Amino acid sequence: MDHPDGSRKIQKNSIPKIGGLSVAVTISFSVLLTSLVFSNIWDIKLVLSIIIPALLAGVVGFTDDIKSIEPWFRIGLQIFIGLIAFVLGTRITLFNNLIIDIFLTVFWLVLLINAFNLLDNTDGLAGATLLLTTLFATYVAFSNGQKLVYILGISLLGIILGFLIYNWTPAQIYLGDSGVYFLSTLLALFLVRIKPYSLDFSESIPIVLFLVLLPIIDLLYVVIKRISIGIHPFTAGRDHLSHTLMQKGLSTKNAVIVLLVFHTLLCSVSIIIFNFSK
Repeated sequence: MDHPDGSRKIQKNSIPKIGGLSVAVTISFSVLLTSLVFSNIWDIKLVLSIIIPALLAGVVGFTDDIKSIEPWFRIGLQIFIGLIAFVLGTRITLFNNLIIDIFLTVFWLVLLINAFNLLDNTDGLAGATLLLTTLFATYVAFSNGQKLVYILGISLLGIILGFLIYNWTPAQIYLGDSGVYFLSTLLALFLVRIKPYSLDFSESIPIVLFLVLLPIIDLLYVVIKRISIGIHPFTAGRDHLSHTLMQKGLSTKNAVIVLLVFHTLLCSVSIIIFNFSK
């Protein structure tokens, strides 16, 4: 349970934070079942290279929910999960250099896990951001003709939407670290699998980057702000973009809506680049 503390956690009641368990179990079961039923068209290796790292990340997050894990050890576990994803075949291969490709794959995974984990600070914000990112990314995969990838995207859309109904403000349940770790890992590897081969390097990078720019901006905003005032960047606090908007007078719901509109605009830029670059 996530209990109110009157300062950083301002919800009125204690709220369960095990939504991630339902999300992880449901999508893993449905995707693996689909891969078995449609084994003639579904690449089981592709599925496992995404689901296994995501489940491991979910276990790390769930452990952190129960008993807080030291930040640097947590990052070490995230790096290990990134290496597993690389070994299983979901990897960034921009430079055809093994060391650089491993570094980029691991860095990308660790970046998104922590960016979305920090973004999960207000009812519905992380879930809705994940939903919009997945929606636009699925469009790119569909336009690329990547059937297996966009089917996975549709599955991810369904489970996030189902959860968001109960997570929208006022939230009845939270994702918890287990859910954020699982979904952000799933999304990170899903985005790696979207490979617009017809585009050159300068075009393909912005397409993916704009899809996740909001959580990255929030991450940088918080880290820079905390370091500038001498606070450890891993310290929890009410100093995120959503909290800043609420301090300006916006309600929780309106602050989330403003950020989601901004996120939609960023994702739209990604689609514009994609469509004009084809």
